[in-house]
Amino acid sequence: MKDVILRNSLAEQHICAAKKTFRPGVVYAKSDSVSKFMIGHISDMHSDNIRFNNAIDLFMYYKPDCVVHTGDVCYWNMIEDFKYLPTTFSQLPIPAYTCIGNHDTFTDAPGTILKKHESGVLLRNENGPALPNEYLHQVFIDEMKNVKGDEDKQGYFYVDFKEQGIRIICLNDYQYYHEDTKIRDKYAILESQINWLIALLKDASEQNLGVIIADHEGPGPIKMGENPFCQRGFVYAWSPPPKKEDENPQIIADIVDAFKHAKSLKKEYFYKASEQRVKINCTFEKEGDFICYMSGHYHADFVGYLEKYPDQLSLQMPASCCDLPHYFNAVGETDSDLPRIPGTISEDCINFYVIDKEKREISIIRAGACINDEFKQRMATKLLY
Repeated sequence: MKDVILRNSLAEQHICAAKKTFRPGVVYAKSDSVSKFMIGHISDMHSDNIRFNNAIDLFMYYKPDCVVHTGDVCYWNMIEDFKYLPTTFSQLPIPAYTCIGNHDTFTDAPGTILKKHESGVLLRNENGPALPNEYLHQVFIDEMKNVKGDEDKQGYFYVDFKEQGIRIICLNDYQYYHEDTKIRDKYAILESQINWLIALLKDASEQNLGVIIADHEGPGPIKMGENPFCQRGFVYAWSPPPKKEDENPQIIADIVDAFKHAKSLKKEYFYKASEQRVKINCTFEKEGDFICYMSGHYHADFVGYLEKYPDQLSLQMPASCCDLPHYFNAVGETDSDLPRIPGTISEDCINFYVIDKEKREISIIRAGACINDEFKQRMATKLLY
């Protein structure tokens, strides 16, 4: 058996326990046992193929119903061998999908001048050409299996698991295209994608499908430190996240609130970075079943309920890469409270979610890095949605 599977044997036991259906006083026949849905979640692989191969081995062994990578396939940008992840995903017997991350939206220009960092590592001097959504869709999404709703080829899509009553919607947080790469990788979901999302949510409520929304950056701030899978503080190596809603409008969270509670939403939003405006005018006639958000981007554990909407669960996980140069972001030191050391069990960082729709409960299990700097364990927990 491979080392990565052996060293995560305790995670396997938690997964087996999460899959088990036990209701005191209730005896289930084999034909009417509760159907649970398991997702493997990785994020921010940043071209770390060693850790990606470890994740693939675990997925093949644990056999989740599907796998989702929530963006940043590339280390710095798409000059690297970015095709390795989508090509490998497309060949898996398990359905596997990736969202588009900010690092996936640009590439180095030919002949880009590099400069040396004080650590001695060569840095890109500046971002090269911005990449259009159609190209990103072609290289990341077109090879994926069972993808639906991607006719516009703009980097967003959905997949249905009808038997388990689940719909996963994968958004493109960087829909606004501009040749200026300082704008290209800034969060901006535009009206065409918003209208597409609203239509999908209405359809999900009609079909009684539980909805999971996956994207790179997530829906907005969560209440800190309320469960074992949320680290106690926010540290972001590049720049602090915007706190004011006019800088980073929580459009998706507002739409989900209307979806969950059968409400109307009429509002105009403004993206400060790209100066784009989005108008929404919609009404949900029937209450919808929202399960959770899945995202990454911040390279840290932020799992819990939104500050703005305490009934919306967000699962935002650390980078699944490990061995990045220090100047880029020391994965286990800067943003996250988890040590991440290559060659140890902490080099891996993979989440598994087991969804129990009958109890409206999600079991979260960590494979890999699970002990923080205060010796608190982050191996498994259960949250209601």
